[in-house]
Amino acid sequence: MMGCNRALTAPELKPDIGPGKAFQYLRPQGWRGSGQVEAGGNAGTIELTSGTALVRIGADLTGSLQGDILTASNNQMGGAADALPGGLGALARASTKPAVEKLHDLQAVSLGKKFQDFKDGKLQLLSSKIGEGRFSEFTASDGGVEIHGYRVTILGSDKRYTVRAQCAQSDWSTLRPVYEKIIQSIAPGPEN
Repeated sequence: MMGCNRALTAPELKPDIGPGKAFQYLRPQGWRGSGQVEAGGNAGTIELTSGTALVRIGADLTGSLQGDILTASNNQMGGAADALPGGLGALARASTKPAVEKLHDLQAVSLGKKFQDFKDGKLQLLSSKIGEGRFSEFTASDGGVEIHGYRVTILGSDKRYTVRAQCAQSDWSTLRPVYEKIIQSIAPGPEN
């Protein structure tokens, strides 16, 4: 993670389109970044940075397929749960997590391996223009820098969208509302 001795100011946000026209979002002006288009051309990832701040937005087909598999598995478990006697069926059905939640949990495992002292906050529902979503606030340490951020998982009709927005703890109060605007702005790409 890049270090910076001066505090960041909240950047101006302008509408932009992600790589492969996979999504639309509000882009922080003046932040450096590069994008990558997935095979097939309509999915991609962009990573934007400024000082200690990072926003990574991705839309991928693989995650959507994983979500479909998890949803099908949940439906099969639900059918089996209905056949259980007494209150066991309701208990089994209640313990089945939605696919988007399972994918969000997998992202936490990955970040736990990437960062030191990774602590994930309470899982929350996300109202999204794309589909069912979950988000959580996290803290961690990266190369001796204490970081604070949001991580988001959204399942759309044909893609999984992920967001990681983080910065040094010292910049969190400035960038938190910016990150919230970026997350709420994510919408399907113009050709999706």
